[in-house]
Amino acid sequence: MLLAHTASIDDTRYFDVYDEIVVKGDCPGRVGSFLQSLLVPGGRRYANTSWHAYAPGTRFDYSNMGATMAAHVAESVARRAVAAGYTLDLGFARSDTHLIDFNTLATALFASHWPSAGAASFYLANLTHLDIAVPSTHTATGEARDYCLYGYPDYPDGSFRASPSTYSYLLRTFINFGRAPDGHSVISSSTAAMMRNVSAGAGTLPGQGDEPQALIWYYSDTWVRGKWLLGHNGGDDGISTDAFFNPNTSVGFIVFTNGATLVAALTATRCEPSRLASWPPSTSPVVGYRPRPCRRAMARTRHR
Repeated sequence: MLLAHTASIDDTRYFDVYDEIVVKGDCPGRVGSFLQSLLVPGGRRYANTSWHAYAPGTRFDYSNMGATMAAHVAESVARRAVAAGYTLDLGFARSDTHLIDFNTLATALFASHWPSAGAASFYLANLTHLDIAVPSTHTATGEARDYCLYGYPDYPDGSFRASPSTYSYLLRTFINFGRAPDGHSVISSSTAAMMRNVSAGAGTLPGQGDEPQALIWYYSDTWVRGKWLLGHNGGDDGISTDAFFNPNTSVGFIVFTNGATLVAALTATRCEPSRLASWPPSTSPVVGYRPRPCRRAMARTRHR
């Protein structure tokens, strides 16, 4: 249910508290502690809008916190496995299991299966300044404005930093049913097939609109009418990302921008060149930052 956005977790409360949790640079908070404060009765950030009133598994509602909870489950399982003596090739001893987090798992995945892919990380500290583009926007008068490099405790739901070339290793592996570009298996073909299956995701549950939800990935005909592409988009202020492919032709695309949505970029009369970040991150405040559920915002743009 977490991977299909049907766990009845409501992002309303999350967006209410976002201004107090976004920080310049990497957020030092732990995923589990943040989720406990937001979703567990008695938590510092808990409210009646932390959860929907309906039962889990009965309705779809896109949830950043649901995705973050799935990531927390993965890191918790990894910690227990290492503590029990299993080898996960993460370089941690049993005494260091508390250091394992979702970023560790993601970077280990790239390092072990796609060693030539390039730099990729949820944390700014793991990257050089030449690997990071500055999130930016344009004012009503057309003036470019940069945001600082920012982070948040629920980083697994949206702050993965990689170039399109690097991210293509993951997309190509998914397109090829779990086989990496060099031919070795990352996940089983049956697991990859299940991830594409809408019935394994949200099925026919209400709330999806016209974009059927599989496991994390979803189908959309935004890009080519009548052609259902599978993938995901994402966005924070100054950032927009899209990665989709046609399951029938195995042809896909990846577009990452630091200043406009793909729809806006495709219709723009001119494009500003990407500006690379200085390091350490800018000390300017996150001006007027209001997070948005990007997937819904894109749908509203499409239908208007």
